Amino acid sequence: MAVLVYLSELLAFAIVVWAIVRYVVPIMRKAKVERQRVIREQLEASREDKAAAEKAEAEFNRAHEGLEAETARLRDDARDQSEQIAEELRERARTESERILNRGQEQLAAERDTAVRTMRGDAGRLAVDLAEVVVTEYLRDERRRRASVGRALEAITADDGSSPRREAVLAPAATAEERV
Repeated sequence: MAVLVYLSELLAFAIVVWAIVRYVVPIMRKAKVERQRVIREQLEASREDKAAAEKAEAEFNRAHEGLEAETARLRDDARDQSEQIAEELRERARTESERILNRGQEQLAAERDTAVRTMRGDAGRLAVDLAEVVVTEYLRDERRRRASVGRALEAITADDGSSPRREAVLAPAATAEERV
């Protein structure tokens, strides 16, 4: 009996093994193959993603380097433009200041000329007024008037055809009282 139990257990074990090998192992193999296929596809997708990421990173780095170069160029261009604009503004300011200075000098010269003309006119009027006062005062005295008229007549009669000398006519005659 012990052998029978042993054989029956062996037969049951063999049937279980056969059933496992016949029905369970193919399902497990399919599952394993399917899992390996999925893993392979994921691995391949991962490799493709890695390659795409590396390519994108390389493009990013190239673009970044290009942007850095472009940024540096733009910065230099902006600096050059700002220097050029500053120079243009300085030149405009210089030109404007020269124009204002020239206009001021012209106005000053015009005002000076006007002042000189006005002063000359005033000086001429004052000289005529002063001469009138002097002549009027001089001719108030009867004796001086007669002496002046006498000298004028002498100058006219002694004239050889030229115009009478103004100094001789207007010069006061020194009287005996004045000489003393």
